[in-house]
Amino acid sequence: IELPVTGHEVWLDCLVSAFEREMADGESLVADVLRTKDMSDLHHEKAAAVDQKPLIEFYQRSGKLLRILEHKAMKKYFDSLRVESDERQEKLRQQNSILYEYLTELERQFEAVVTESAQHRSRKGGMLASFALTLDPQMYAHLAPPPAAGEAAASS
Repeated sequence: IELPVTGHEVWLDCLVSAFEREMADGESLVADVLRTKDMSDLHHEKAAAVDQKPLIEFYQRSGKLLRILEHKAMKKYFDSLRVESDERQEKLRQQNSILYEYLTELERQFEAVVTESAQHRSRKGGMLASFALTLDPQMYAHLAPPPAAGEAAASS
């Protein structure tokens, strides 16, 4: 079963790889840091009967170092996630601002079109009424505009 590699594991791998590349003679820097004095002596003496205490101490140090490196790797990973998140949020803010400006412009233009359409409709109604009155003034008398106050007094 293959487990997915998480982001902080990648950072940890990079960190350990960087340590290992620093060593020119092929010796691991991590192992040198963790190696106890007793282990170094055992390595030089090549003793047949190996005491387990230096190995246990080595493993304890290794575990502590690994936990420290894991915490540092997780911090790097989450820092990079935060930077990526901040960049995405800024891009979304910019897109939102542009979209808002576009929407505002569309609303303004729509309002102008609706106003112009209402004016054309009113003008069309007036022209149709005028045309109907020209064709048959008696049948379409109800479409005639009401006489102004000055005209009503003059015709009486």
